[in-house]
Amino acid sequence: MTAKALSIKQPWLWAITDLDKRVENRSRPTSFRGPVWLHASKVLDSSKARDHFLSLLHGDERGRAATTTMPLGAIVCRAEIEDCVPLTRRDVVSIAVDGIAQRRWIAGPHLYVLRNVVKLPAPVPCKGMLGFWTVPADVLVDCEEMLEMAKKKEGAKSPDGGAGRTTDPEPEKSAASIKLPKDRAAAIWSTLDSIALLGPRMAGAKADLDVAAAAHAEAKARCQKISKVRAELFERLLAIKSGEFQGELFDLVDPKTGEILGE
Repeated sequence: MTAKALSIKQPWLWAITDLDKRVENRSRPTSFRGPVWLHASKVLDSSKARDHFLSLLHGDERGRAATTTMPLGAIVCRAEIEDCVPLTRRDVVSIAVDGIAQRRWIAGPHLYVLRNVVKLPAPVPCKGMLGFWTVPADVLVDCEEMLEMAKKKEGAKSPDGGAGRTTDPEPEKSAASIKLPKDRAAAIWSTLDSIALLGPRMAGAKADLDVAAAAHAEAKARCQKISKVRAELFERLLAIKSGEFQGELFDLVDPKTGEILGE
């Protein structure tokens, strides 16, 4: 018996096991469907990615605290890959799993839609690999034992004493097929297109603002110079009236054009 696993960097795997993230962003599509063990990579994601992760939590301090205790280099849960959705699909913004919108977790370019996530009671140490990889037989035995423990623990919490579901409730239809009404989906997509179009306009407005700021600085410097020349001319006027002025009369301003000389 073999089983596949997929390595995911923290804190994104923690968002799957402990939050409501049910999409895994990948650079390549996959045809794989079915159960998969999710493995926490040995290395955390970059600090920039972790800052982005914390911004998605909207002030939820659990994520900040968990970044220091998240398991690394171990299999931590089992899930099922139900679908693979390209980011280019126009209804991608409306993807929801069990009624929970996934918009904040979507980055793409391909989304592996997850369901029936079961967190193991304790991580099972294991070396990960790139892409889908086969879980070693001895590690798989430990994972299966942990999975049974998780199901029994969840079953004990069920009101029907374990006869109920032990994982996410089964959907009535595919996660990727759960869409907003067409008019609302179209309105959302149109809004996103408008936001994208605003980018170049904002850049153009900023460029105009920079030009205006430069012109304002130049005009301000000219006003200061004019004020200085006026002050000098008033001083000369007083000197002429008192008969003390001995210099050149028109070395500051052209008497015909009014332009300041020496500019």
